[in-house]
Amino acid sequence: MKNFSIICVALIICFSSACKKPVVPQLPSNKGNIADSADFYFAQLNSEIITHYDSILSDFVEHNYPDLKKTNDGFWYKIISGKSGKKIVKTDTVLVRYELYDLNNQHIKSEKFVAYFGKKQMTTALEQGLLLMHSGDSAVFVVPWYLAFGIKGNANIKPYTSVIYKVFVK
Repeated sequence: MKNFSIICVALIICFSSACKKPVVPQLPSNKGNIADSADFYFAQLNSEIITHYDSILSDFVEHNYPDLKKTNDGFWYKIISGKSGKKIVKTDTVLVRYELYDLNNQHIKSEKFVAYFGKKQMTTALEQGLLLMHSGDSAVFVVPWYLAFGIKGNANIKPYTSVIYKVFVK
């Protein structure tokens, strides 16, 4: 019986010491702290491409639309008509009509739609630009390719195409 008590005490000590959490979390075996050189290279290359296109677009705006302001997001805008209505917020649903042009002022398309924010139904810059407006306003947005239709483009728009939106909001 004495041996049985000693064995029970030994087992309790073993189990209680095995349940302690390690002090430092251990990295998974398939994860390392080494940065992938290809990821770094592509990030650097993308940054250089965007900087190059931004300088070209800045020159274009300066010569063709000198009164436009640049947003922190990276596109240029001008609200044409005054603040005739309520400021548009993300929870609003608004009727939008726009005409889309390339930088050579060639008409690409016109569209009229009901805008729902946060649903990815429009380009990033158009959504952000609408949030600068009031109902009843019209505006011009000059948008770099990476905030418009990106590297893929679409049926009407070639990849890497910067665009001009002429927008009216009801």
